[in-house]
Amino acid sequence: MSGTPPTQKIQLDASNLRGIAHPLRLRILSRLRTDGPATASDLARWLGVNSGATSYHLRQLADYGFIVDEPARGIRRQRWWRAAHANTLIRDELLADHGEGVTVLRILAQVWSNDMLLAVDAAPSLPSHWRDAQDFSDYCLWLTPTEAKDLIRQIHSVLRSRRVNGARDAEEPARFTVQLQMFPTLDGE
Repeated sequence: MSGTPPTQKIQLDASNLRGIAHPLRLRILSRLRTDGPATASDLARWLGVNSGATSYHLRQLADYGFIVDEPARGIRRQRWWRAAHANTLIRDELLADHGEGVTVLRILAQVWSNDMLLAVDAAPSLPSHWRDAQDFSDYCLWLTPTEAKDLIRQIHSVLRSRRVNGARDAEEPARFTVQLQMFPTLDGE
């Protein structure tokens, strides 16, 4: 299969959690999911790291089933990789005991925070029509667990429809990152 990764999800569990618990692996997987297949050299250049480190982390991601080889694209020694899944879910039981699931979420939070800081730093240099197309906002909502789960489902549904049915018109599209962090703030009750 070439191009877009399959739409199936992979759930993190005790058997595959270590395969993704590294900031560079998360960045590599994210890049493969958003931009499609790439080589270790391409990823190293995009991510600003050396290709040896990228190759090592690609092999780790492959060993745990997060990415797969795409041999149809390879020329000579050039090896192409693509994401094996469109989404990764963390099983609830991995979060319940402050174990490795929390470690992975902390790494994700670090990667996402860095991405947001880069976006903020880049905002002044964007043309005005691209600055107008971004949004840095937050909402404080009072929700029951049922209402929160329903809102998450609705948001994910809208985002999945855009990924598949993104409008292509006269305007030049750009890749957008949508970060969704939704959690109860129990300390203020």
